[in-house]
Amino acid sequence: MAGLYTTTPMSSSVHVWLPKDRGIVKHIVEIYFSRLNYHRPVFEHKSFLAALDNIYDGPPTPHDPGLVCSLYLILALGTLSDLNHRITQSGERTHVSHTVVKKFMPADWPEHDEFLERALAVKPDLRVTISSLQALILLHWYLYTEVYCKLYPL
Repeated sequence: MAGLYTTTPMSSSVHVWLPKDRGIVKHIVEIYFSRLNYHRPVFEHKSFLAALDNIYDGPPTPHDPGLVCSLYLILALGTLSDLNHRITQSGERTHVSHTVVKKFMPADWPEHDEFLERALAVKPDLRVTISSLQALILLHWYLYTEVYCKLYPL
């Protein structure tokens, strides 16, 4: 299920958790770009996919906490969007709960709040960079979306 990605800050390695199933990761990232980034463009699609491929395939690269935080938030937002879409398509009018999430999402896929927790763990390492600004924009968007979903459930 999970994999580690090693990056190299100035002198030591940093381990970043990533789902092993790249197919689902790419699917969720594509959901983010097709349904969400379209309305509030935060990342350029091709360059983000290249960065994602580099995370999985490339050699250890300089650690960019903004990119890692953004990746987790894109997975959280994409997961929320996919879950909402699946529930809406099913015709069920239900409050989103742990049981509902497990029913509609792939069996071994983390819930959106797990990605948020991982993003928040990286947040203290953000620097004054464009990728850190992008991460903060995504964090604001996620928090707004999550609160909205709680106030106005399906």
